[in-house]
Amino acid sequence: MILQDGDILHCFSDELLSKAIRKVSDSKYSHTAMVIEIWGHLFVIDSQAKGTTLKTLDDWKNKYNYKYDISRPTNGITNEIRVRAVGKCGDTPYDFTSIIIFQPIYQLTGKWLGRKGKKSEKRMYCSELVCYVYSIPFAYSNAPQDVFDYCITHTYQFITIIKDTSTR
Repeated sequence: MILQDGDILHCFSDELLSKAIRKVSDSKYSHTAMVIEIWGHLFVIDSQAKGTTLKTLDDWKNKYNYKYDISRPTNGITNEIRVRAVGKCGDTPYDFTSIIIFQPIYQLTGKWLGRKGKKSEKRMYCSELVCYVYSIPFAYSNAPQDVFDYCITHTYQFITIIKDTSTR
């Protein structure tokens, strides 16, 4: 499957951190990223420990070696989405507090105690970034599995392609 501009990548790996995230969140996915085309080249935008960054597709694949499933916007990507995504690069630190404290509490209780609204946009973790870019509701509390579930249930917005990534 060839990646395209606007694709959402629902990621997982055999690394310890990925396995831990999947175990705690009881999900298949541990990370969410987005593909964007700039000047005819594909890049990946995601939030990792060093914040929200833009990497070439090849550099991203080589560095993280994720397996992933893909959700593709049914109507392509708009300039507004592209501007929202690129606007977060290099300027948005990783939201360690939400991912370490508030996300586990939310998983256990169903109550979000962390930042909401505009305050949540100053720091972001991976799935929060993708939700923000695509205006998916409750961006601040969505885990990677929540993004996948949203894409699956909103087929008018996204076509989700499940790949057999176990052999990559």
